[in-house]
Amino acid sequence: MRSKSNQGILRPFFVINYLVVVLMILFRFPVVQLADARTTIFTLCALFSQAFLCLLPALLLVGMAAGLFRLLRPGIGGRWPVQLVALCVTALTLILLYADSFIYQLYQFHLNGFVWNLLMTPGGVESLGGSRDTYLSILLIVLAVLAGEALLLLVLRQLARRGSRMIVGLRVPVRAMLIFLVLMTAGDRLIYGISQIQAHPPVLQSANHLPFYMPMTFRKLAKKLGVEVKRTEGFTFDEGARQLNYPLRPLDVSPVDKPLNLLMIVVESLRADMLSAEIMPNSARLADKSYRFTQHYSGGNATRMGIFSMFYGLYGPYWFKFLDQQRSPVLIDTLQQQDYRFGVFTSQKITYPEFDKTVFANLPLELLQQNVKGPGYQRDRTTVDQLKQFLQEQQNGTPFFAYLFLEAPHAPYTFAEETALRKPYLEDLNYLKMRLDKDVDLILNRYINASHYSDRLLGEVYRQLEQSGQLENTLILMTGDHGEEFLDTGRWGHNNAFTDAQTMVPLILSVPGHAPRRVERLTSHLDIPATLLPFFGVNNPPGDYSLGYNMLGDEVRQYTMAADWSRLGYIDAEFKANIPLKAGSHVFDDAVTTRDDQPYPDTQHFFQSRQSTILSVMRNLSVFSSKN
Repeated sequence: MRSKSNQGILRPFFVINYLVVVLMILFRFPVVQLADARTTIFTLCALFSQAFLCLLPALLLVGMAAGLFRLLRPGIGGRWPVQLVALCVTALTLILLYADSFIYQLYQFHLNGFVWNLLMTPGGVESLGGSRDTYLSILLIVLAVLAGEALLLLVLRQLARRGSRMIVGLRVPVRAMLIFLVLMTAGDRLIYGISQIQAHPPVLQSANHLPFYMPMTFRKLAKKLGVEVKRTEGFTFDEGARQLNYPLRPLDVSPVDKPLNLLMIVVESLRADMLSAEIMPNSARLADKSYRFTQHYSGGNATRMGIFSMFYGLYGPYWFKFLDQQRSPVLIDTLQQQDYRFGVFTSQKITYPEFDKTVFANLPLELLQQNVKGPGYQRDRTTVDQLKQFLQEQQNGTPFFAYLFLEAPHAPYTFAEETALRKPYLEDLNYLKMRLDKDVDLILNRYINASHYSDRLLGEVYRQLEQSGQLENTLILMTGDHGEEFLDTGRWGHNNAFTDAQTMVPLILSVPGHAPRRVERLTSHLDIPATLLPFFGVNNPPGDYSLGYNMLGDEVRQYTMAADWSRLGYIDAEFKANIPLKAGSHVFDDAVTTRDDQPYPDTQHFFQSRQSTILSVMRNLSVFSSKN
């Protein structure tokens, strides 16, 4: 009897939750695409089928729990335990769906491998930069969902006890519902498969909006049947090439008569237009005395690929191989071989991204000083003090390498209130409460204030170097790991597009004895190793260890590449292209824009006009790898 009671309550419980999921997908994701009849039918089928698939893991877990309790306690069925399992797994489903919709609305990507890496890697969650109010809001949402599910179960139990007709009405025939769901699932999979073969963008774009959508394709079957399959443009990363071949040839290093110190300064999320006399006056003065690169792009739209590209000079997809094999860059190796002293000072965990296993893999852990407690600006204060102490100790002529990473301009854009440059600004950046369309100017003011605060700290470093005389023999590089967007093209933050706001960063290179120069041609983080290593006696051509050029030489870069977790961004004087790395992924019509991020409708023309360049890019994706 209790088992039947379970069924009588859980069936309407799941029906109601199914309707809730349908409504969440309908209103929290832009899935309704009415471009044509095919797309309309697809979105309707996908809406109902995907809602069921989102709940399917919960249904299976509850079924397993019910079977387990019947096995352990025959004739009883474990009514309360099974209902408790149902409450927890459905609540978790709704919470994950809400989290996915929230991430998608802010950043235009779903929960994916990148987010999983962020959650599972030490320091990943902290890198989000949420305020206490944000985390409190998340807790309240979780508690509200759990309370709502518990209330629903209690109401259904009471109605069941009273033999309510409402409960009887919600006992949807299983057979009828299964037929409906099978038809909806078959319909959306069939339409998607045909659209993928025909490269029909409206359907593919609509599917891209759906949470946790697992597409079914018929490309191989269609080819076997002789059906024409439209070619999908894109890059394919050679997953079969597992061993690194880096560098391609051993480095030829000559002794340097007067070794230079190297100070690399990276400011989190620092976009190019922050380097101005108003916002960053100290860095602007340094730029006036140095090489200043005005058309400089990061190698990524987030920290991982940005930092990787500037130390290795390689495209972002190489990150995964270097992480797997924990291979340090030749820049660090060369300085170690020359007995440089090292000091690494960051306001972010060195474990997220995993720079302790890549960039600094060969350095002792005691040299990696990370400050992770408190707001970003307070951590930056401590980090700069540590660097200044390190610089003060380097007075005996032994050359040093120092790396400084500042966090303040990363969301939530923190700064000391007394240093605020722009007012008013959003007092508390709560991700769940803010309204980007209304608050973006106030949020931008926070970001400007944080950038200004970072420059005040950097001014202390520049002055100490000058007053101690170290500036005369120290090569200084100052840049950003990537940029930050404030609805410049309708997006916020970073890691979701390769727009100028997210990828163009300032670059200052102060070289002792070199006259100041403003460089306005295209340059990239990919060029940094090729530019720095000659100063430390490396005679090899850049192609032996990187995909970059010496920015102080005569070679002119025709295009550059940026990357995120799963895509490459192509940038040249005329175009940008956002291209997935996964084989068979569709390139949408809006994947190509002009250099200044304006829509460009003729995707086909881009690929036809850049065929030789794209082949070169594809070769570059595997040149530093060799098959086992």
